[in-house]
Amino acid sequence: MSSTNIKDTKGMISDKDTMMSSSNNKSDNSNKTPKGKQNYNKKNNKQNKNGNLTSRSNTQNHSPYHGRQGQYKRKQNSQYRQLDTDTNAANFNSSIEDEIVNGNFKLRGRRTQVSIKHLLDFNLPEIERNKEDDSSYKRVINKRKNQNKEHIHLSGDSFINVNSRFLVKQNGDYKDQMNDPNVPLLDSEIVRVVVSKGQSCPICLNEEPVAPRMVACGHVFCASCLINFFSMEETITNKDTGYKKKKKYKDCPLCGNIIRPQIVKDVMFEDEFSMSKTKVPTIGTAIDLKLMCKPHGHLLPVPTQLNTDPAKIGNFPNFSLKDITPYCHIMKCSTSTELELLQKDIDCINTQYEIDQALFNEDKKYVNLAVNSINDKIATILSENQDENDLMLPTTKNLSNLTVDNGNGFDLRRRYSDSNAFYFYETGFDSTTKFYLSHLDIKILLSAFKSYDAFPDTLNIQVENIHYGTTVTEQLIKRFKYIGHLPLGTELAFIDIDWRNMIDIIPPKVYEEFATELKNRRRHYNRRKQKEDLEKKMYQQKLEEDQMRFYQEENGTSLSLNESSVDLSEILNSSNQLDSLSATTLSSISQAKSEASKKSKAKKYEETTIWGTSISVQQDEKTSKENQEFEEMLLQRINDDNDEQSNSVDNTQRKGKKKKKGKVLLFST
Repeated sequence: MSSTNIKDTKGMISDKDTMMSSSNNKSDNSNKTPKGKQNYNKKNNKQNKNGNLTSRSNTQNHSPYHGRQGQYKRKQNSQYRQLDTDTNAANFNSSIEDEIVNGNFKLRGRRTQVSIKHLLDFNLPEIERNKEDDSSYKRVINKRKNQNKEHIHLSGDSFINVNSRFLVKQNGDYKDQMNDPNVPLLDSEIVRVVVSKGQSCPICLNEEPVAPRMVACGHVFCASCLINFFSMEETITNKDTGYKKKKKYKDCPLCGNIIRPQIVKDVMFEDEFSMSKTKVPTIGTAIDLKLMCKPHGHLLPVPTQLNTDPAKIGNFPNFSLKDITPYCHIMKCSTSTELELLQKDIDCINTQYEIDQALFNEDKKYVNLAVNSINDKIATILSENQDENDLMLPTTKNLSNLTVDNGNGFDLRRRYSDSNAFYFYETGFDSTTKFYLSHLDIKILLSAFKSYDAFPDTLNIQVENIHYGTTVTEQLIKRFKYIGHLPLGTELAFIDIDWRNMIDIIPPKVYEEFATELKNRRRHYNRRKQKEDLEKKMYQQKLEEDQMRFYQEENGTSLSLNESSVDLSEILNSSNQLDSLSATTLSSISQAKSEASKKSKAKKYEETTIWGTSISVQQDEKTSKENQEFEEMLLQRINDDNDEQSNSVDNTQRKGKKKKKGKVLLFST
């Protein structure tokens, strides 16, 4: 082998050794960035004329082996780069493995948010559950689904359809409402919307709106006030340019919904619509429940005591049948009745204007506009109904023509039995909430009378409890099919009967059969009532304590618990009767009682507040002891300062020199 080859091999071996040592050092010092080394190599390396990389040291020394050393240097740099990428990749993979093992690995970027589950041919194994756990799990899921399904949102026409009754034109068909009670009526078909009293006008604040009108959201205004509201022009200003333009629509002053003058309905109050007043049931009072009969396929339930045929009355009877109006949702109105109602509105507007003119000297501009709009309605009605016979329809109709003939032996109970009609008890017909008898009481009556059509016409009962918070849904209609005539979203309430005073209605055997269920229901009601009363007392006590704490913090004194008006012993005794309360609640109450008894022994005194009022303050032992020590220390400091001052005066008199009087300090730094 020649000397040149030996030198080359030695150079290669030395280069390999340096390369391995550098790679080892690089792996040990993995925190160093490889970019600095690449920049260093770029600075120290040059290109010769042949394109080979040469170092500065080789070019300066003019070594005969500079070409081959340049090739080795280039190979060495490329190997450095490859080793750097390998080490970086190894470090990156190891860091990912550590994050995955520790559970701290988080993907970032937009692509990480795209699901790629469809690319994975993998399914999780089925979890084996017990039958009890599986049934409870399914029950919770089904309950959540049902809650989401049963939520009904009412707005606009659907809200008005649920919470109001209607007078409609007599020549209408109304097949859609006959097939589905949730379909709202057209504005052109509505003569009056019947609402309950108690809604004041939001503009003039009159307790009872004059010639009331309803907007699209369901709020009621006076006719003249609504015209005044729509006549006012509102502008919208652009913040950037300052350009002002006219607002195209109006917002309701109560709810902020968009209202328009084209969508306004005439209103009638409940006392004018229904002459029979039925009071809303309350707990502990006596009420009358009426047995209602609703044939299959009909929408109008009729009381059995009227002894009338619901098929002859129809789903939408005439408004002249005053005995049927309390039970109807939609009634037809003749043209003469419609004109009478419009003329009544004009009289009410003129009467109210005379009062306002005498009291406030009000302008008649908007009153005239309201009267003119009503006169225009009257003119259009007269033009549409030119036949005088149509205007002179009878306002009263005899209900005896619709009564079932009992002379031939026919009776309402015979014609409509449980097979072709629904029988149920209802009360509170004038209220938007529909009151029905609870399910347990119906079971008791059914056990006593054996069939629904055999129930008595009326029940004078004592109300034990009322269950609110139920709304009509599709699932509820499937359970209680007799409420199928009500629109979805109607509020329901179920009444519990106190059977202890009504044993004469049902046999004693039936009462004994359901005695345990009635006792459990009564016990549950009493327990819940006691719990509510206890929570109310504790809430009142908390409010009083917060108020006392505020005044004490303002005056810088401690809190006195015995000033509260709620007796803790009474709460403690009432809480022992409740099984649902936890032991922690009782322990906290007893602890508060003990603290109150300790603090009652402390000294009381009157203190003047920053507002000039006097308040009784009660201190505990710690604060009173601290105040006493502070007073003693303050007196001692004053006495010491006085002694020092007297000694200084004596010394100056002896020396015959005058000294300035020193300041008397309470504390020395």
